[in-house]
Amino acid sequence: MLTVAEILGLLIFVPWPGLSPRQSRRAKVGVLLVTLIGGAIMFAVLAGGGLLGRFSDTLFDENFYARLTVYQAFWLVGWQELVFGMPPADLLALVNNELNLPFIESAQVVIGLTFGIPLALAFTWVVCWIMLRLLRGAPLVAWIATGTFLLAALSNNTMSAKQPVLTVVFILLIAFGIPRQKVETS
Repeated sequence: MLTVAEILGLLIFVPWPGLSPRQSRRAKVGVLLVTLIGGAIMFAVLAGGGLLGRFSDTLFDENFYARLTVYQAFWLVGWQELVFGMPPADLLALVNNELNLPFIESAQVVIGLTFGIPLALAFTWVVCWIMLRLLRGAPLVAWIATGTFLLAALSNNTMSAKQPVLTVVFILLIAFGIPRQKVETS
């Protein structure tokens, strides 16, 4: 769903260089139609193959409630863990035993309870500051892509797993986010 929203945002808000306003509108409508038709075909294939069975009743399924239930971990620990943090293995054991959840699919819970709230807030501030510094002056495409990534990554354990995801995002922002200098022609 985020990908569809990202595509629509890119179609609507990002100007297409080298086209007149009329040509740009026509090209965007054409791409939108191809996207809608392709999306409908993909939806039909996925539904026909039974791959959308998870969403047959509602979006508010067991996984949705597990992502909300995990926040109860903050109330299951003492002030020492809230301030100074706790070992990741202890946090996982707490979530497994007390909340009956096999995984922690929340970066906020993992970072907040393993670092402790004060250090987690400082860490989050530094990461956001770096990201905003890299995005400053960047094209709208970089902002839309970064926002989509953050929304998707914060809805699961992407940001708290031992993966180089943030490094890759920072490298991409450095490579593609910085606007190119315009060469003056005489």
